[in-house]
Amino acid sequence: SPALEEVTRRQTLTSLTSSIVAAAGIIPSKASAVATGSDAFVGTYSDPVNHPGGTRSIKLVGEKVGDYQLAEVYGGGGRGEPKQFVLPAIVVGDR
Repeated sequence: SPALEEVTRRQTLTSLTSSIVAAAGIIPSKASAVATGSDAFVGTYSDPVNHPGGTRSIKLVGEKVGDYQLAEVYGGGGRGEPKQFVLPAIVVGDR
């Protein structure tokens, strides 16, 4: 009988998260898939189900203070959205 492959908690969570993201139709950039902490949010995303034709680009700004990291979300172009917009954001830890 073939040996069972040991599955770590991280592999299980990564697989589960990927499945949820895929089911939601949110497509992260490659860089965000391997980053950790607040850096995991940096990148360009699309959400063809809820915002067809639009994108969101997340950029960290300023210095991190404790668990808090300021960010900006650049987006637009989706159905019913302005061509471009910028929203302030905050990343708390890795959430």
